[in-house]
This record gives sequence, C-alpha cells and structure tokens, in this order.
Amino acid sequence: MCHSIQKPSAPLSVAALVCLTTLSHHASSAQLHAKSLGEAVSAIQGSNSGWQYNPASSAYSTSDSFVVFNGEYSQMTSENNQLEHNWSSFGVTAGWQGTRDHYVVMGMDITLDPIYQNLHVSEPSTNSDTVGGRVIDYTFGFGYRFADPGLQLGVSLIGSDFADSPVSTEGPLSYSAGLIKEWRTQASVSSTNALVLSGTIGGNYRSKSEFDATHYASKQTVVTVPSSAHLGTTLSLANLNDNLNHKLTLSADIEHRDFLVGFNREKSLYITKLGADWRLFPSQSQLQYSLRGGIQTPHLSGASTLISYGIALNWKHHLLEASSWQEFDDQGQKRSLAGVGYSFIF
Repeated sequence: MCHSIQKPSAPLSVAALVCLTTLSHHASSAQLHAKSLGEAVSAIQGSNSGWQYNPASSAYSTSDSFVVFNGEYSQMTSENNQLEHNWSSFGVTAGWQGTRDHYVVMGMDITLDPIYQNLHVSEPSTNSDTVGGRVIDYTFGFGYRFADPGLQLGVSLIGSDFADSPVSTEGPLSYSAGLIKEWRTQASVSSTNALVLSGTIGGNYRSKSEFDATHYASKQTVVTVPSSAHLGTTLSLANLNDNLNHKLTLSADIEHRDFLVGFNREKSLYITKLGADWRLFPSQSQLQYSLRGGIQTPHLSGASTLISYGIALNWKHHLLEASSWQEFDDQGQKRSLAGVGYSFIF
C-alpha cells in the first residue's frame, strides 16, 4: 500500500508520483547513499545505509511488503592515485505491514575485505603482539514505523571478525539505536501542480567496538571503533506536476565521537555534516534520477573539509548508484574512495 499525497482536483497520475518517489527509499546500497551525502543521514528516511548509521532510517516502508537485495563494490586509492585495496558487501532488507499503519522492517549486511590486516594489541614501545586476517563486518537490524504520527524506531548490532587468523579471536561487537520523527504539509498551486514541504529530525547513538585481546600477555581490549552520538534534520521541497517533477532534500548532522589518538587513547571530536539530494522523475516514466553531494568538517585543529558526491538511477525494480568520497587515514591524511552499487526491489 502506498500513502499518496492527495491533491484536490488533480489528475490521478500526479498523486501517484508520490508513490513513485518512495520506491528508492527501499533501495540504497549498504553505504553508498550515506557516503555520497557526506554521512549527513541521521534523519534521512528509507536508506539501507541506516543499518550502519541510524537504524531508524531503514525502518521506512509504505508498502504492504517488500524485499530488497543489494550489493556494492568499493575501492580506496592513495593521494598519488595508487590502488590500495578494495572490498565488497551485500545485504538484504525486508519489510511488511503489521497492524494498520504500522510497519516492521528487518535487514542484514555483510562486508568482505580481501586484504589481510594486522591489529596491534600491545603498546608500540613494548614487544608488540599482533593478530590479523581478512576482515568480515556484519550488521543485523530491526526497525518499526508508526505511519501516524510519522515515527520510526530502529536498532542494529554491528560486529567484525578476522577470517584466516592464526589464533582464536573474538571480534568486536557494538550496537546502534535511533529514532526519526517526520512532518509534512502540502499546498496546491493549480489543478495540476502541487508543492509538498516535509522534514524530519532524528538522532542515534552507537556504542564503541572493542577487540578482545585478553589471551595475550597485554591482558587488555583494543578499541577499533569509538562510540559516537548523532543529531540531524532534513528539509525537503517537492514540485509535482504532469511534466518533469523535482524534489530537493537538504540534510544537516552534528556528530560527537570519541576520536582515537595513539594506542587506545580517546579524545572528543565534533563533526559537522551537510548533504543535498536532488531528484528528477518524469510524470510519464518510472525513471528517477538523483544527484547527491555532501561535505564533512571536523572541528579539529589542522583538519580540512571532506567532500563527497554521487549519482543514482532508479528504474522500476532496479537501482544503480555510484559515489566518490574522502576520509582520513590513521595518520590524518586524506584518501579517496569510490564505489558502485546495485539493488533489486521485490
């Protein structure tokens, strides 16, 4: 079932356009959607990236039921454009309508990194022990949506493990929990034209991931992902008519995280994130085109702004995405990453 925005005296095709715009809400690859928006996704509705960011985002459904299969391939290059390594991920998300206007969504995502990585588990100044292997990340999420009053809740478990490790290891496990609240209003410009203004506010918390190294002489745990808290908002304006339709969504986030400094030493860090998503969808076609961009600004002395952008094409049950983004490595240097993804929606 699709919840259309009804417009007085408007042709049925115009109202149905809102159903079409929700199709891609079920179909974003695991991380590309978030990366292309500068990770300003704490209040974005209907992104599979939510399982790894704000799980309430993935708890968006307007259909009686749906199943999404997605996969993506990404690679990282250094500043001199040399390929450092690549990785792939795949996942599935399913949703169905429970009681009236209540929806349940569940999903999982697995990322495979083919590069053998070593993890130090002792102070560098001592005899350092290491353990490593090919990294496997996995995420399991659960979400619930109340269509009225437009509230989404979600929680996910995020873990890692080392394949091919020479010793027995216990990979880190963390959780993420969040919520999103939606509001919407509409104005009829003419019998065939409508403006829809909507917005959301959302937030989530992710716990830290710690690698269990107690079987070593160091007798300690190693923090692999620090804890973080996120607060965000979005503002969307859609112009719906019988020709070419537009929807512009602006998103803004503030993130507070415990930044790793050296070996297991943490420091507080704030990051401002801004994103924009411009969608075009012709009235007489099932095509959607999306242009995306984002920036991240760490509030840290000497840190520079990170830039990202992406494109997406949605046709019927198929979604293609491509994204390019920047991030900092362990030494604080910029590195470039790019990825492509495909999703199929039942």
